[in-house]
Amino acid sequence: MAIEKDGTSNKMDVDGELFPQIGTADIKPAVGYVYDVIMMGHHNRGMDHDEDPQRISVIYDRLKRSGCLQLMKKIPCRPALREDILTVHTADHWDNVMSYSCR
Repeated sequence: MAIEKDGTSNKMDVDGELFPQIGTADIKPAVGYVYDVIMMGHHNRGMDHDEDPQRISVIYDRLKRSGCLQLMKKIPCRPALREDILTVHTADHWDNVMSYSCR
């Protein structure tokens, strides 16, 4: 581990990449993440979809092991609002999901 001029140190992650670690410098998180164990209950049965509990768990564990999480701001979970969803999905998609979730 090397100490840089700005007071930070570097640490190798599991793949040999360098990640800055909090040292004497005042490092402010520039990246945030949202995570809650309740995400492990999100299954898309019978569907080929990226949101899978195992995928989420692997990503979280890797970020934790590499020390990246300590450099990130944890953003509290909250229910998604319609306007949030419509930034990346269509209104038809929202309506379709709501028809299933409100049964």
